[in-house]
Amino acid sequence: MIAITPIRILGEKETTMSHDNLDFGPCCACGQTKPDVRNIVSLHKRYPPSDRKTSGWGCFQCGLPIEGANAVVCDECLETGVPIRFVVLGYLTDPDHPRIPLDQLPSEPFDHDYFKHPETWKLTWWTESPDEPTCSLSACRKIIEDEIPFRVWKPGYNLEAAFHPACFRLLTVYRPDLLRRPARDVDGLPF
Repeated sequence: MIAITPIRILGEKETTMSHDNLDFGPCCACGQTKPDVRNIVSLHKRYPPSDRKTSGWGCFQCGLPIEGANAVVCDECLETGVPIRFVVLGYLTDPDHPRIPLDQLPSEPFDHDYFKHPETWKLTWWTESPDEPTCSLSACRKIIEDEIPFRVWKPGYNLEAAFHPACFRLLTVYRPDLLRRPARDVDGLPF
């Protein structure tokens, strides 16, 4: 499954940006060329190597290179969830509107390094200690092997969390508020 992050940048009546001559070409889902092809979708796939310059996406915060694939879709396909079949190759407004099939993109994951995005972190708490402790930090969630887990309990709630020592250090430096926050969900559910 492909994570879809739509960004509607044009088309609203209150928009001050003129888009009369902006043409993104055919919808990457239905293939139709129509005026409401205005939604840019950043895919968690990398563009294939090409001689052509691309208008990819990336992230300065975590150092993800500007090599993420984009698609453009019409309002109807965005709202009804029609699967994306093509991605834009080149710049979004190239006059020849080059497209390549989605299945021609490399299969390796292309995503943020969530250790470098503490604003997205969540913790998982358990009411009973799991047999194989899993790191409670959402950026990790790996089984804790070959290390002594750092365990934290919430008195009065009967809840436990476990961390790799390095993950716990990151948590106490960048997001200590997560340890102080009252638990709302339990049994392995993040909050």
